[in-house]
Amino acid sequence: MIKKELINEETSFPALDIKSGKEVYLDCTEDLVLDVIHHNDEVHPSGYNVMVEVTQPSRGIKGAEMLVVSVDVDDWEVDQ
Repeated sequence: MIKKELINEETSFPALDIKSGKEVYLDCTEDLVLDVIHHNDEVHPSGYNVMVEVTQPSRGIKGAEMLVVSVDVDDWEVDQ
């Protein structure tokens, strides 16, 4: 899926907030920015395998480190 479709369909995907240790859901919005910090081939028990820095001003998130599933990052980064 491309970025516009994810936004139009009001898609969200799970992430593990490293600081709080809680699972959150990131909404696909125009202001969501995911910067990959580290990709791990070994999967965390909950399926997370990519560490990202998340910025999403509309949700008050700035530079939060989170773990996500690689397929969600891959879908998000695709800009066709």
